[in-house]
Amino acid sequence: MRYFGGKAGLLEALFEDAWVDLNSRVQRVLQTEDDYRADVLAAIQVIAAALGRDPDLGKLFMFEGRRLRGNHPRLRVSNGFMAFSDTLRGLVRKAQAAGQIDSKLDPGAVTSAILGAAESMIRDRMLAKSRGRRAFAEAEIRRTIDAMLSGFEPQPRRKTAR
Repeated sequence: MRYFGGKAGLLEALFEDAWVDLNSRVQRVLQTEDDYRADVLAAIQVIAAALGRDPDLGKLFMFEGRRLRGNHPRLRVSNGFMAFSDTLRGLVRKAQAAGQIDSKLDPGAVTSAILGAAESMIRDRMLAKSRGRRAFAEAEIRRTIDAMLSGFEPQPRRKTAR
């Protein structure tokens, strides 16, 4: 109570501390070249690997990260998660400018799709492991996001019959 104001404050401090480390790791793997698609994949891989290596942190992130707490009517999302989301959105915008992702797509929607798919796969792997079931390999997260990114590529214009 003295330092964090209660359990919710302690949990928020844990999230922020973990995100500082994770965002630092993400920044270290980002390329300075023009392959923004590879950067998106690397950023997701960093998070998936970190949460896979630390199941306790993974459980906190996947099952406590966006739950309403106490009498607060709004969802409290950590600044660190928002920074990660902003990093991904920036990579999507750069990929669009470089012609790697269709510029007609909304960058927020593309970012949301990538984050949602990655979070779901990370969570489902954790659930399978916790129930003693076979979990798909961590590499499948990267392969699946890569396949999604292929679907976001600009499509060639179709010739219309005259």
